[in-house]
Amino acid sequence: MEADWEVEIGGDAPILDAAWPGFVDLRMRFEAIGELPEVAAFPPLGDALERLNAGSSPVWTAKTDFWPLTSIDPYEFDMSEDDDAIGYACYVDVLAADAHGWSSVDQVAAWCRLQCTNLHPIALRACRVDFVMRAAVLPGGHAGLGVTVYVSAAGPDNEDALRRLAEALGVCADTISSVGHSEGGSTLQ
Repeated sequence: MEADWEVEIGGDAPILDAAWPGFVDLRMRFEAIGELPEVAAFPPLGDALERLNAGSSPVWTAKTDFWPLTSIDPYEFDMSEDDDAIGYACYVDVLAADAHGWSSVDQVAAWCRLQCTNLHPIALRACRVDFVMRAAVLPGGHAGLGVTVYVSAAGPDNEDALRRLAEALGVCADTISSVGHSEGGSTLQ
């Protein structure tokens, strides 16, 4: 699977906002996952949100979205330039579940690199995951760091593209939710 990460902090870079007016804490209201319009549009997103907000997950989610891609770069999806493709994408904003959160750019960068290392060997063609580190506004208005996780996939038709996105999103959620905990506690610090 194609996976990469980058840092977008400062200047006009977007800020991950976990204190936005429509925020629903899915850790406290697990049943609200099924009420999200993004999950109604793409049900596999609900499965991923369940795993990412589970008590055992090293992260929790603040926001999500799902949309069709308007253009597809064959190089980015490991496809031939001759392939006709339709694509879809989603994102999930994640924050560290640890009460102390991610306190340094180095911590978050190490986490992003680890996610990419774990995703690279997975054989999913025409799928990619991008981790974008961002400044974050945490509940209570506190400043912190978070990651927007973009998952995208392409295929020759709608059904195939959506199937690939569901598979990539599931693999990504499984990888994220299983990486970061050890016998001795969180490795996010």
